[in-house]
Amino acid sequence: MNGLTRFVIFICFLTAVYSCAEEAQPIFITGQWDAFYFERVDCRDSLDNLKVDLNQDSIYIIDGKMVRFNSYELDVLDSGEYSFTLSKSVDGSDILEVESGNSLSSGFNDISFCKGPCTDSLFKTGLYIRVGDKLDLSFADSLDIGCGVVFRANLK
Repeated sequence: MNGLTRFVIFICFLTAVYSCAEEAQPIFITGQWDAFYFERVDCRDSLDNLKVDLNQDSIYIIDGKMVRFNSYELDVLDSGEYSFTLSKSVDGSDILEVESGNSLSSGFNDISFCKGPCTDSLFKTGLYIRVGDKLDLSFADSLDIGCGVVFRANLK
């Protein structure tokens, strides 16, 4: 057997091995996620830049007001609907900020959060990594406050 024949047999063998390998399965982030850390950076208004560790005392002075971040949750339903709920106190008054809409993901670390039906141009595109009950999500919020967002959470 000459060298060329051996090389062709070796290539055929590798092709057969790789073609029989198991294909990666999609991983979705359906469920309720409770953030332990989030940040908004590179915002149009630098006062919107935040790095919040919810495991520690999360009190900040923003625009001369005392802001305490209590919780930040993401809920993703099987139907594709999502909601982000940020609970905070501003000078002692409790405030809930809720953003909701539709999400779209192939299950391969990509996700879009859409204000409408995900067929228009009003969406935020992001990437996620899910390992068991931990989630690292990042996306660009170019629609509202123009920030890069990092959301790290545990599954509830």
